[in-house]
Amino acid sequence: MSIPKEPRQLMINLMYLVLTAMLALSLSAEIFNAFYTLDKGNVNSESIVSASNAQIMKGIEKQVEVYKDKEPFKVKAQQALDIVEDFNSYVAGLRTELVEMSGGQDTVTGHPAGYSDAAATMQLLVEGLEQPGKPKIEPRGAELKAKITATREALFALLDEKDKPNFENAIPLKVEQPPAKAIAKAKAKGTELTWEYFNFNQMPVAAVLPMLSKYQVDAKSSATAILNHFSKK
Repeated sequence: MSIPKEPRQLMINLMYLVLTAMLALSLSAEIFNAFYTLDKGNVNSESIVSASNAQIMKGIEKQVEVYKDKEPFKVKAQQALDIVEDFNSYVAGLRTELVEMSGGQDTVTGHPAGYSDAAATMQLLVEGLEQPGKPKIEPRGAELKAKITATREALFALLDEKDKPNFENAIPLKVEQPPAKAIAKAKAKGTELTWEYFNFNQMPVAAVLPMLSKYQVDAKSSATAILNHFSKK
């Protein structure tokens, strides 16, 4: 591309470039704001579901006061809450680590300072981080996947065998495998498509936070399904 010799044309070209850059920045801001809105909605939903679960648990406790022989259902209901609380605490820790690795919280906006940082996501969840003179930070994506699966299995273990088939779709917390086409495409290139790579590869921090908060909502909703089941018992 040749540089215009006419000062006026040069100024017009520069203004065009500036406007294009401003438009791109504006679009990015809108997208990131959408991520923040989604994450905030998930966090609010988690609080609402938590309050609902607490009320269901109180109802179970009152029923057990009358029907003493139903105490085992109360115990299992509390175990469900504890299982989900442990999972959500784990995910909350991942969220905190991700924000810290990307530069911490912006004190003005309240959002992560490195909201567009994809490197932090890769280091924490996909590839890990080599540090000179320090132990390598191991990626946590596979660990998160295992935690989701283990939490789902722990909830299922609270159910009677005859009831488990009814809960395959009632418990939303689960690992969704990458599409078959994506897996086949990776194999054709001689690589293996992992769950963590498919979900978090090159994802900015702002996009990952609502993904993590969704797992937390799914966990609380899974507890709701279990609690309602024991309440009916």
